[in-house]
Amino acid sequence: MKRWYIGCRMDYILGDYSYEAFTSAKTPEKGNSGYCYVVGPFDTRRGALWVEKYSKRNPHFGCVDDAERIALACVSVPAVAQ
Repeated sequence: MKRWYIGCRMDYILGDYSYEAFTSAKTPEKGNSGYCYVVGPFDTRRGALWVEKYSKRNPHFGCVDDAERIALACVSVPAVAQ
């Protein structure tokens, strides 16, 4: 079964990094994944995509469970009428 992971790529020229969500049937390792490090596995695609988009320098994100909880809360908030 494929699981969701987040891979971190480092841009050494700019001194910055980026996250990419991906799926893998096997647990990725540093040597075979092409990433500096990998976070996961995630229970849902939603949690992985939240990390990819919003977690950079976010003090509320520390682990996979945080991402799952925050992503679910973001979806559960009703839209405010303008």
